[in-house]
Amino acid sequence: MINLMTSFRKRMALVMIFFSIAPILFFGLYAYKNLSEQRRDTYEKGFYYTFSNDLKGLNIWLESRKLTLISDGKLHFLSDKKNLKSGIREGRNYQIIKEGDEEYNLLLAELKTKNANQILTKFVRFNSTQKIVDERTVLYVYAKDFNSKLGLNYFIKEEIHLKELISAVESILNDQFITYSIFVNQEILFTQNKQELLDPYDAYYNRNSFTTVSNREHQYMGIYEGDDATNIHVAVFRDYSQAITQIRNYQNGFLVKVFIVAIFGMMISVVLSRKINYPIHTVKVAVENILNGDIESRIQVSYKDEFGQIYESFNQLAEIETSNYKEILESGNVVSKKNRQLIELNSELEVSYEQLRTAMDLLGVSKNKHEALINNIGELIWTMDEEGIITFVNQSVEDKLGYPVELFVGYPLKQFILELESGDSVETFVEQMQCVDLSNVSVYFSKNNTEDRAFMMVNTKRIMENNFLKSIQGFARNITDDWILHHMTLRRNKEMDITGQISWVLANNILLDELLEEIVKKIEQLLHPDLCFIGLMEDSEAVIYKIGGFYKQQIGSVKLAISSELLSELLEKQKIVRGEALYQSFRVANESIYVSIQDYVILSLRFDQKIIGFFTIASSKKMSDSDLKVLQIIANQSAIAIDKAQLYKTLKEEYLNTIRVLATAVEVKDAYTEGHSFRVSKMGKLIAEKLSHSEKYIEEIEISGILHDIGKIGIFDKILTKKGKLSDDEFRAIQQHPAIGYKIITPINLSQPIIDGILLHHKRFDLKGYPTEIEIDELPLAAGIIGVADAVDAMTSTRSYSGAKDIALAMLEVEKYSGTQFHPGAASAILAIFRDNPEKLLQIINEEL
Repeated sequence: MINLMTSFRKRMALVMIFFSIAPILFFGLYAYKNLSEQRRDTYEKGFYYTFSNDLKGLNIWLESRKLTLISDGKLHFLSDKKNLKSGIREGRNYQIIKEGDEEYNLLLAELKTKNANQILTKFVRFNSTQKIVDERTVLYVYAKDFNSKLGLNYFIKEEIHLKELISAVESILNDQFITYSIFVNQEILFTQNKQELLDPYDAYYNRNSFTTVSNREHQYMGIYEGDDATNIHVAVFRDYSQAITQIRNYQNGFLVKVFIVAIFGMMISVVLSRKINYPIHTVKVAVENILNGDIESRIQVSYKDEFGQIYESFNQLAEIETSNYKEILESGNVVSKKNRQLIELNSELEVSYEQLRTAMDLLGVSKNKHEALINNIGELIWTMDEEGIITFVNQSVEDKLGYPVELFVGYPLKQFILELESGDSVETFVEQMQCVDLSNVSVYFSKNNTEDRAFMMVNTKRIMENNFLKSIQGFARNITDDWILHHMTLRRNKEMDITGQISWVLANNILLDELLEEIVKKIEQLLHPDLCFIGLMEDSEAVIYKIGGFYKQQIGSVKLAISSELLSELLEKQKIVRGEALYQSFRVANESIYVSIQDYVILSLRFDQKIIGFFTIASSKKMSDSDLKVLQIIANQSAIAIDKAQLYKTLKEEYLNTIRVLATAVEVKDAYTEGHSFRVSKMGKLIAEKLSHSEKYIEEIEISGILHDIGKIGIFDKILTKKGKLSDDEFRAIQQHPAIGYKIITPINLSQPIIDGILLHHKRFDLKGYPTEIEIDELPLAAGIIGVADAVDAMTSTRSYSGAKDIALAMLEVEKYSGTQFHPGAASAILAIFRDNPEKLLQIINEEL
């Protein structure tokens, strides 16, 4: 074993033998196992399919008997034997058991108990001493059927003799079996050539496949086949031992081939290992010669391959070593000479050492001057080691932070830092110092024996030695005053910016609800209050219209319990009321939200010497004087804008009422269209509700329906009231009424759905119709709703040019032209209303206004 481990040639031979034989054996045995199993599996499946196909003949025989049995029953009634209960057909005895017979009911119950569909099989057991050909050994087969002519259910009963069944089975098997057993109703009726090793129930329990049984000499396969309808099956075993011998011969031959290939591979490995090791042995001999003193020893190069290159390289190395050996001998002499010179230099160095000591003393004086300069610098300077422990700090630490030098040196820097303005952790900040040089980092330092803090700008620099961190230098400048001035400037700029935004909103927004919403949003943006209310004085009550702040989700729409007179009286005395006492009247939610409130402010909204509303602010922090000044500015501007919005709202309502009167006046011109706009409005509302739109949108559809024909105020009466067909010029004049209506309602700033309904209700869904000069990509839903309602009312009303149609015919028109003339969404909605609640539409159509 020791000789083997010290011999590379032998180790190489073993490795090559192993790596040549191992794959052959591994893949050979793997292929042996898989191919053998595959061959066995293929044979078994082929044998099984052949075996199974043979037994299919039994199924065919049983199916034929079943069909013959049913056919016999049908022929019985066709041959006018309906009153008879028995007979003979082609040598087969049969019996008819009709519905109503006692035996019929017993058979029907047994059929249901066995979960059978049509066929019921019984057999008479026979004594084992009887012969197989005993005539009494029979099967009774009952087939249930129905005679449609008589309307009668019946069973037909026939007998199958056991010897007939046995003859059929043996004829099908053709003597190719070891043993077989006949099952009737899952019980063994008969077994032929019974052997102790072969159990028919093994095949029965593998009815969907096959089972195998083997002993030392034979291999048997068993399968189970038959007819589930008659419950007659057979379990058969056949011998397929011949395959075992063929498979074993195949396996033995395969193993012999694998071992022959393995031995051949081992022989080749031995030869190759000797061939590979020969050049190594040659180099080994040459090295031993050189070590023994023969420095002129060389290898004769007789190869042109890689080994030849190794030989040449060895010879070149030997030449170099020979040359080096000679040079070493010469260098020895030179070294001896140099040693003598070094002794002389040592004497001179002793004299230079005294001069060096004098220079070091001078450097000590310079160091003291440097430290004095550092201590007198006004900014904080320190050094610390790689662990973050302070090793030096100048005297400014007492002025800046109130710490004596001795309480600062020797402690970790993070102990004196409260937080970073960036929000990063102090530990992360100290770790960054050890990795990179930092510039202009804003840091809050703690002050000694006080809760105050110093805001300083920090810069650090690492001192490296041989690529390792030696120490860290730090420099900090106090920027507390600069920071306060900077943030005051930013706050003032923010206040001016938001105040400017509020001024723009108040100057441009004339819708009261949107105006109040924008005012609350701007106050939230500026002050971030916990609660913010804006309310208006309405008769005898003060009403909160908008709520903002952190807790606004916890408060719904509320009315204050305080009267407007009392609130006005309190706010008359001063524009800003501060304190919790008056604010008790504004506690409109869960008391828990007021626990953190620290400041309460109420401001009046005054215009023209009258209080029209109020602000209330609740905040968890004290509001500054600048906050109150900004609030007062917002209050003054808001009061003016709110008064303008209220005035606009009043004017808008008056203008809208005027237009309604004009719409009525248009309809009065033509008795045929009287009430048309109001009916269109109500139908449009029904459609919008069916489409599940918001209350606001439904209201807009109502208004659009009332105003959709307002433009007809600009059309001549003779055109509107003309009977019969209009001329082309008259029809073009009528087509202008949507555009005229749009011009009338433009000054009152109505919403887009109302405008769409007025301007585009005669535009079709396929974008035909009028006004022709209006180009759109798709028809708005509001225009589609008004268009459908307008068309339905026109069809169901008596006009100067046509009579009224029935509502059902109008709905057929809507359905027919949905997707072309009518908007599909609006059309499907009104069709659904007519289908589910037609009385709603009829009430609108028949309503007298």
